[in-house]
Amino acid sequence: MIEAGRIVSLSILLKDQHGTLLADNRQGPPQVYRHGAGMILPRLEQYLSGMCINEEAEFCIPCERAFGPHEPGLVLSIPWGDLDEPDAIKQGNQVKIFDGTEGLVTAVTAKGIILDANHPLAGKDLYYHVSVIDVREATDEDEPPVPFEGGYGYCETGCGC
Repeated sequence: MIEAGRIVSLSILLKDQHGTLLADNRQGPPQVYRHGAGMILPRLEQYLSGMCINEEAEFCIPCERAFGPHEPGLVLSIPWGDLDEPDAIKQGNQVKIFDGTEGLVTAVTAKGIILDANHPLAGKDLYYHVSVIDVREATDEDEPPVPFEGGYGYCETGCGC
């Protein structure tokens, strides 16, 4: 049974409110995490608590309980002069600017770039179909329970979460 401290392996199909596929590991390696260690969304942990091997579930986490709403104030216009290696920047790149802000380049203009520093899943309601593949006690060989840098470890958008 899934409870705090156990190592959990999941198969996940994740879509947004429009039915757009966000993640699907059903044909690949499972998502593995330590339950209760802050490695996945808190609401997802709540839904998974108590589930057992071979159990499946479907549920929705609204954007407010996931990565929050899309914040227009985090869409920034950055002039070319404020960018390192501006010739290498293309629309669709993930970049870090001078103050450490990271984001997705959504447009390239004559004056600079438009950078969206929102999390790639901000503003999206998350619809999960999960299957519990394995649940086991943690061992000394398991990594210490450290949250993934920048987020919750299962996003396939290249954001590092």
